[in-house]
Order: sequence, then structure tokens, then C-alpha cells
Amino acid sequence: MDNVQRRKQIIAILNEADAPVNGTTLAKMCKVSRQIIVGDIAMLRAKGRNIISTPRGYQLLHVEPVGCRRLMVCKHGVELMQLELETMVDNGGVVENVLVEHEVYGELEAK
Repeated sequence: MDNVQRRKQIIAILNEADAPVNGTTLAKMCKVSRQIIVGDIAMLRAKGRNIISTPRGYQLLHVEPVGCRRLMVCKHGVELMQLELETMVDNGGVVENVLVEHEVYGELEAK
């Protein structure tokens, strides 16, 4: 089993689990060392997976969105960007992602 398949298996195991799954159990199920599982969890988190560590093991965090999601498209200079983001957050909004079109570098995106 390669890295990609193993990480998919880890997500599947965590998704089906009713309780946290410890690293040793995941290692046995995937037939690798616990240290490999620790690295895989780090890579999955880096790719945006919502995996939390608890005293009893790893858990896939299922976040139910509250309210509505909207795509905000704005055109202004850098001087208004901070004000715009702070205004959204101050009024209860959550900024999930920011995409900036730069004239030299193209699209720059950050979560």
C-alpha cells in the first residue's frame, strides 16, 4: 500500500469510527509503524483535513456549517483589504479562503 492509499484508509477509518482511534490501532490496521501514522496525520492536516488529537486518539472533526456561505468578490486596493476582512469577522463572519489576483504573480490563495 502506498502513502496515498494509506492516507485514504486512515480517513475512512476515522470517518467510520464512533470514538477516537489511537495511533497504535491505526498502525496495526495499516500495517505500518505508529511513527508513520503520526507523519500521515500531519500530512493530512496540512492538506486541510480536520483531524484532532485527543487523549484517546485521533478523531475526524465533522463541522456542521452554521448560517450561510457566500462568495464575496471585491475590487479595491491593498489599503482597504484589512478593513474589509476585519469588518466581516467583527460582524460574525468567518473567512475561509482568500484569493487575490496579482498582476505579476497571478492568483494567490490562502485558507
